[in-house]
Amino acid sequence: MAVVANRLGHADLQNAGVYFSASPKVVENIDKAMGPLLAPLARAFQGNLVEDEANSTQKGAPGSRIIDFRVSTDPVGGCSQCARGCAFNKPLSCYTCYRFEPFLDAPHEAVLQRLLKERDNWGEDTRMAAINDESIRAVQEVIAFCEQVRQQRATDGDEAA
Repeated sequence: MAVVANRLGHADLQNAGVYFSASPKVVENIDKAMGPLLAPLARAFQGNLVEDEANSTQKGAPGSRIIDFRVSTDPVGGCSQCARGCAFNKPLSCYTCYRFEPFLDAPHEAVLQRLLKERDNWGEDTRMAAINDESIRAVQEVIAFCEQVRQQRATDGDEAA
């Protein structure tokens, strides 16, 4: 409770108790109402979208390619630090890393489908099913960014014609 009070800028615990006594239904209602508004602030994807490997920071240097061999032999992106000192699960953790540079036409949809299938395999164990939710959100954001770029290019092409 002290951590919550501190993060909210309260000088004492007097008003922080309300956050701990809220019923699950109240929390669900708040999440339902505020979730869509807060989602852009809580971006799961932290990296930078790039056109392709030739436009990435490392341009195909050893260790820079991020590939999910479970869905394709094509890279999904690159690591701007060539994965130096990275012990995280690739490519799953890459989507939430600020060093990740996903490629525009990479198989991100296939990665998403694999993650969603793995999530479904946990069935009733909601805690285990939710383990990759942040990565799933990040992959969805990358897919949305890629679609925005494609739509913008289509619009720009229509205007030029």
